Order: sequence, then C-alpha cells, then structure tokens
Amino acid sequence: MSNTYRFPLFATTRNDERTLVSQTTDVLRQAILTGFYRSGEKLPPMRELCKAAGVSMIVMNDVVAKLAEEGLVNPRRGVGCEVLGKGEFIWKGRVLFVVPESDGTYFVNVMLGTIREALMKEGWLFQQVTLGSDDNSNHDFSRLNIALRVSTNLVLTIWERSDILNALAASKIPYVTIAERHSNAPGSVGNIKYSHRAFASAFVDDCLAAGIKKVEQVGFMRSTFTAVPNLRCVGIEVKETVISPINGMASTIMDVKQPVMDFFIRRLANGKSKADLPDLFYFDDDNVAEAALSALAYNGVKVPDDVRVVAFSNAGLGPCFPGPLARVEMNPVVSGKIVARAVHSYLSGNGLPEDAIIKPEYLRGPSFPVENLTKKGSKR
Repeated sequence: MSNTYRFPLFATTRNDERTLVSQTTDVLRQAILTGFYRSGEKLPPMRELCKAAGVSMIVMNDVVAKLAEEGLVNPRRGVGCEVLGKGEFIWKGRVLFVVPESDGTYFVNVMLGTIREALMKEGWLFQQVTLGSDDNSNHDFSRLNIALRVSTNLVLTIWERSDILNALAASKIPYVTIAERHSNAPGSVGNIKYSHRAFASAFVDDCLAAGIKKVEQVGFMRSTFTAVPNLRCVGIEVKETVISPINGMASTIMDVKQPVMDFFIRRLANGKSKADLPDLFYFDDDNVAEAALSALAYNGVKVPDDVRVVAFSNAGLGPCFPGPLARVEMNPVVSGKIVARAVHSYLSGNGLPEDAIIKPEYLRGPSFPVENLTKKGSKR
C-alpha cells in the first residue's frame, strides 16, 4: 500500500451486521462529509483503497457506485474518482484514544464523548479504538494496527497497561497516559493525572469531626477510590469487604448487585443488633451501594440513625435512595474537558499543563451528618 495517499480509518469486520459494502461506504462517506477528502480532490486509486479497507474490487466498485448516487463523488474512467463534497474544512490532524474493552464504563464513555466534542470543535479529528482480549486477558491489537495506518498526531490511553504501552512505543507515535502517575515507557510525552484519592483528606476530617471509630469499605473489587490508608493513619479502624460479582465478572449490573444484596440479607438474618454494623459504611461503587442500601432498608436498618453512609457515584447517576447521600463523586464531563484542554495545549506546542488533574470530589449529605459542619453547606 503506497504511503503517498491518505486513507481514513477502515475497520471492516465480517462480524458486523452491516455488509462490507455498507461498512466501507460509511467510512468513505464520513471522510468526505468531515473534510478528510475535500471538494475537487481525488480519492486514492481503487486498488489502493481495496488494500486499505481489506475488501475486494467488486466491493469497492459497489461502494463508489453508492457514493456517486449520493452525489459525493464523480468516478471518471482513466482520470480517477473526484470528490464532489462542498465542504472545504480540513482537519488539523488526528487524535486516537485507545481503551481496553473491559474499561467501557459509564465514566469512560461519557468522558470520551466530551473529549471528542471539544477537540473536534478545535479542528482535530478524534477517534476511538477499543481493544478486545482473550480468556487470558491478552489484548488483541489488530484494530490498533489498522488504526495506526492512518496519520496520527497523538494517542491517549487510560491506565498503565504494559502491553498497551509497549505497542504504542513500537508505533513511534507520541502518546499520553491518563493514570495515577507518569509512565516512563518509551514514546510517552506526558501524563494527565487521575488522582483517585484526592477526596480522602476531606472525608477523614469529617470522620474525625463526627467521632467515627469504625468504617467498613464495601465493593466488588479492591478499590482505587479508597481512603483506607488515610483513615488508619488517624487511628480509625477500617474493615475492607470485597463481594465478588457472579462468576467473578461484572458483565452486567445484576452480576454486581445480586451478590451484594444476598451478602447483606445473610448478615442481617439475625437482626441488625447482631450484624456488627460499623459507624459508617463507605460503598466504593454506586451499584454496590444501591443493593446494600436496599437490603439494609428491608431489614429495618435506618440511615443515618443506625449507620452512616458515604457512597461513590458518577455525577448524574448514583444510588436510588429516599434522601441525598454523602458522596465521593467523579464527573465524567468535567474530566473530559480537562483532558481535552490538556491535549489541545500539547497539540498547540505548549506541552501538557501541570494542573491537568482528574479527581473525585467529596460532597456532604444527610446520610453522614457532621455536627457544626453541615450547616455551612453540603459541598466541600
């Protein structure tokens, strides 16, 4: 395949419900409508397009015929396929976000949408590559290899997974990590800090002010959003309870909720007085919190009279509960804007700003009353 031609990101697959003709047509149509190919420009030769898309000449002939019917191209024998799109806008360049399939959470998806919107307004084409994995959690890099055939200015990846960082280093394309600390792997041009425990100091202050002696942290895995070390440093007893999801996989919400509800129902079977309740529950997942709170309410445990509660949640979501909960909250929209500003700064030649930090916020609420403090406002 010649390096003298520009190609959009083709990711055709036989597993897609759409035909190869539809998949390839969608990619080329998008490239024309977004200005990747501008009016008056010629598409790469048919055989080069076939190689880039991984399709036959028969498929590509049908694709061109469809685009011609839509008035987007004018194929001329011996001359080439001329673009008839009216847009003259050309992208400044391309940013690629690499995310493992296992990280397709609400937070990541909303954050990605915000980054995409912000960067495209500034003239940067933003695309996502999701990496699948096998039963041994080894990532499949075939999609990434296809994506990197197209000119790319910068790659973003979340967390520090050594195999992904090694693949990016081998590509020789600069990349930025979104993680707790900066990666020293080759090719990394910086890190946008994801400060999971930024809430801990304010939370611990309230625990001390409220006279909390015993905290139980509950989740479906070992949490990164934890204040356990900070609590223990000031002499507060902490119990960490991990309730594994069904089959060990959090594939659906009920895979998480059902084991949590069963756990608390068993725990309260002999009455709340014998359930060894802590002074405060910290639920480090919103689905865990919702299931646990349902079981507690069903068994007559009152919040905050019998036990106080703080729950992790994403802004806009959160456990269903009759009253507002004290929360450790991540805002995916705000986080996306922080990432987008940092990336735009780098692409503009100004480097990554040092204050580009994503972090949770501790918000007070009636489920964790703190004397003399709650009257000043629920937000800290």
